[in-house]
Amino acid sequence: MNNSLVVALAITVAGMGLLFLALGFFYGLLTLISSLLQDKAPPVAEVEAVEQAAAERPAEEEAMLQAAAIAVALARAETEGKPALAPAGAGVDSLSPWWSQHQGSRMAAGSSPWRRP
Repeated sequence: MNNSLVVALAITVAGMGLLFLALGFFYGLLTLISSLLQDKAPPVAEVEAVEQAAAERPAEEEAMLQAAAIAVALARAETEGKPALAPAGAGVDSLSPWWSQHQGSRMAAGSSPWRRP
């Protein structure tokens, strides 16, 4: 066999060995850090107290919380459901800065043989 082939094989084996050793080291380090920083479970008495307080909540308060959750969901759906293009009667103030920047870059691009007229 050629000497350069043996040298290349030795370098490859050494590099792969070092790579796997480093990966194993970092895996162990991350496992150790995550076990040290892991949140501890709350005491059972505290969990039972929270569950009991939730069970004692009046039905009127529960209905108010549900109404608030529905209102938030509707507001988010309304803001996220806006069309990408501005409506014909929309003023300049109602356009988002992202939409204005995108439209400006499209207008500045000019014509292209690939773009439809």
